[in-house]
Amino acid sequence: MRVQPEGDRHAGVRGPAADRRVQPGPLSPGRQRQPAPALPARRRGAPPARPRRGGAQLHPVHGGFRCDDAALYPAYQVLEERGVPLVVHCGTSSFPGAANENADPAYLIPVVRDFPGLNVVLAHGGRGWWYDAAAFLALSQETVWLELSGLPPKRLPEYYAKFDLGRLARKWIFGTDWPGVPGIATNARAVAELLPDDAARAVLAGNAMKVYAGLHQER
Repeated sequence: MRVQPEGDRHAGVRGPAADRRVQPGPLSPGRQRQPAPALPARRRGAPPARPRRGGAQLHPVHGGFRCDDAALYPAYQVLEERGVPLVVHCGTSSFPGAANENADPAYLIPVVRDFPGLNVVLAHGGRGWWYDAAAFLALSQETVWLELSGLPPKRLPEYYAKFDLGRLARKWIFGTDWPGVPGIATNARAVAELLPDDAARAVLAGNAMKVYAGLHQER
């Protein structure tokens, strides 16, 4: 399944598991979040019916929506039931028309609460204004992870200066942001140099193996 922006102001759900589209409309600054629709009963923690791979990604900054929009809840339910993580663009963007206010990780708090079996990966780790909020959410919630794509490794201690880097690194997942950011091997080595060997192994591979569906099958 892929969850992606459609057009300038909407997000859609695509894939064989989705027989209908889920499209949150644009949110004005004064709009209140609507209650989530009633969901059918589900068995939390049940294994996926068949193997899944990868994850589903949302770009609220570029799609013009908030991740707490109730219209997305059916998609979150499918991801949770199938053991597929939700990856959310959590960082500022310089692309024209980007709605950077929608990247606030606070909009994911109700999602994490309502879907406790869903792994949520914060792509770009709160880049811009939300490093502290993203780090706090990752440390306080077992299912929230910080993905490092687009972040210069040498500046990670500066970005997360308020936190114990060794502890926070337990929730890091290395990302490349390729092809926008070159030098993947160089960046991977730079991240590893910040950490003890066991923590580096987790950041560069181990944490992703835990979170992204299907990776364990390729060992």
